[in-house]
Amino acid sequence: MPHGTGLGGCDPGFTPAQCSLYKLGIRAIKQEETCHKLSFAWEKDVRRINREQRATSKDCAEINDRYSLGIMNQCCVDIWMQGCAFTLVRGGGNANSSACLQTPPPFQNSNTACHYASARFEDGTYVGKETVQNLEQTNFLRCTKWASAHHLSTVLNSREIGFQLPMPSGEDSSEEMDVDPLPAMKAKAAMTKTGEAPGEVDPLQPKEEERFSDLGESSFYDVSNGKNGRSGLSSSKQAKFKHFETTLSVITEAKKEVTCKFCAPKLRRSLIVGTTNDGCDGDASRVCEVKKTLRCERICFLIGHRGRLSKGESHWKQAFTKRHCPVGKIMRHHSFNSSDSSSTEDAVVNITDSASLFTKQDVPVKAPVTLQKVSESMDHLPPAVQMRVMSDNYGTDDKGLSLCCFPGCVLPKRLEDGTDNPWYWYDGTRTMQEAVSAEMAHLF
Repeated sequence: MPHGTGLGGCDPGFTPAQCSLYKLGIRAIKQEETCHKLSFAWEKDVRRINREQRATSKDCAEINDRYSLGIMNQCCVDIWMQGCAFTLVRGGGNANSSACLQTPPPFQNSNTACHYASARFEDGTYVGKETVQNLEQTNFLRCTKWASAHHLSTVLNSREIGFQLPMPSGEDSSEEMDVDPLPAMKAKAAMTKTGEAPGEVDPLQPKEEERFSDLGESSFYDVSNGKNGRSGLSSSKQAKFKHFETTLSVITEAKKEVTCKFCAPKLRRSLIVGTTNDGCDGDASRVCEVKKTLRCERICFLIGHRGRLSKGESHWKQAFTKRHCPVGKIMRHHSFNSSDSSSTEDAVVNITDSASLFTKQDVPVKAPVTLQKVSESMDHLPPAVQMRVMSDNYGTDDKGLSLCCFPGCVLPKRLEDGTDNPWYWYDGTRTMQEAVSAEMAHLF
């Protein structure tokens, strides 16, 4: 049927809702065929690796690389997970077994697995057969939760963060004046520029405007480190800064592993032979350790407006624009790449004692930066469902909202015109790639 019917090729007798369902069915049939072919391709490799329950993280990564699995795969979306990446999950069969299992697609529920065992501690690891949780001999538990976790993060253009010099050694930061530092800094920079600054100027020191012109190359301090955690900015300046804020849609490969040894509360000792009684000397029945690992998989900048009138929220325009989006570019292959090397080694940042963030120094797959209008990816859904997805996932009712997405969360340090990318830095020491997924350490 010609597009002139207004129904995009549907039967002219269909209502818009019926047409959407028709498109959904057609799309689902094609998607099913594509994704089943993909799962058939990697099935033998996965069975081989998991056969003896001794898989390693390296084994999982090799499968992901061989078949280009991950959230950028077209079969890692909605209800299809055949194209999603594998991750190492421990437990099952015995206390120290391991297998490569798939991570669910973004915006889907997390996967969980708990395994109990009758274990002993030998040579630095737990050994023992899997049991049922309420069996008398059960003394060990390992639970794993893993997901492609999604969250929205609102950040400020790095040129407008505001900064202050570090406090001199021994000076009490609580005595710091709780005033807006921005006017004074701008005035000082202006006086230096015109030569009106009081006192002598060291000719070897850079001028203020030079020091602050490229925050990515200089040390600066977020004013949120001020008194009692307040920004130090007046309400009027906070309103002004709204024009420099933008929202990120962040996908993080998140995994939480909880390992517990059982205690005998009356005896105040561990029930696992070979372990210490640390933690069991009270009334606790279990002593658990938590380990979280996070990896930023994709950053998407919202272009358009946030806010939902149906929830009493005002619309506010995102500061990130199409000018900042290098559509179609693969970051590691271009001179304005964020990385000066082609290293694919993981960089590890410890967020808490139990949570670590892993980042790639370069994009792990040859996936380009994309720019897509959100509504276009949902044209097969009824309009009411589209608006609900927009509201739930992106906090907006803007039908024109677009996403500029960076695979691997790797952003260009400079824009194509050679100017500094104001969205590359999160604060004075960390890039967006290194920082935006850190929030999941507290949420997941």
